[in-house]
Amino acid sequence: MNQKHLFILVGVLVLAFVGFILVDSQSRNRGYRGECGPSGCSGEGMPIGDASLKEFTITASRFKFEPSTITVNKGDRVRITLVNTDTSHGIAISEFGFDLRAGAGEIKSAEFLADKEGTFNFFCSVYCGDGHPEMSGKFVVKSAGSGGQLGSPTGALQAVSLRGTPYGYDKTRISVKAGQPVKFDFSADPNSGCGRQVIIDNVGVNLVSRNGETVSATFTPPSPGIYRYHCSMNMFRGELVAA
Repeated sequence: MNQKHLFILVGVLVLAFVGFILVDSQSRNRGYRGECGPSGCSGEGMPIGDASLKEFTITASRFKFEPSTITVNKGDRVRITLVNTDTSHGIAISEFGFDLRAGAGEIKSAEFLADKEGTFNFFCSVYCGDGHPEMSGKFVVKSAGSGGQLGSPTGALQAVSLRGTPYGYDKTRISVKAGQPVKFDFSADPNSGCGRQVIIDNVGVNLVSRNGETVSATFTPPSPGIYRYHCSMNMFRGELVAA
């Protein structure tokens, strides 16, 4: 190879190297958006982890959850790990279609999106003994905005009642006014089984009448709509209609 050919070959190699550097730089710039997850950025500039994922470990035992209250923001993705310390238990949140169940001594996890604002009940979805109706907790979803809910409660207190019987609730439909406080009285025959309990979705009410006594809760339906009520086994059901 003469000097001229060598000069040409070196020039081609230099140009190829410069071209490679330019293409790689442009590719990196296209891939990087300046977004980093809570665990940093990957080599391609993509987020690692998810800042909106909230993780909770809930320990279930007869007849309680620990912790019994968890709080997230609207739009968070929620991962719950259920740890069972004795018999089979479940944890269900009706409004989000979430029902995670585990056998005795098992640990299981599942995720869902907290896309509704409010205070919701979570409860054991597997019958675990006589204290099963009391096994519940609160799931609180907060929002910076009003969430489309009505303002401060106004108007007179609305008094309504419900009774559980061995054959179901004595009312399957109750009508109230939205945005106005409701005093809800609940009682049940002692032999009503699941009917000794009533959970009202979306307003955070969970009442248990064990020995026929009347128990009460006061709440305000935040907006017009249907608020489902039921026992934890979902055997007894009804609707609270807010207009």
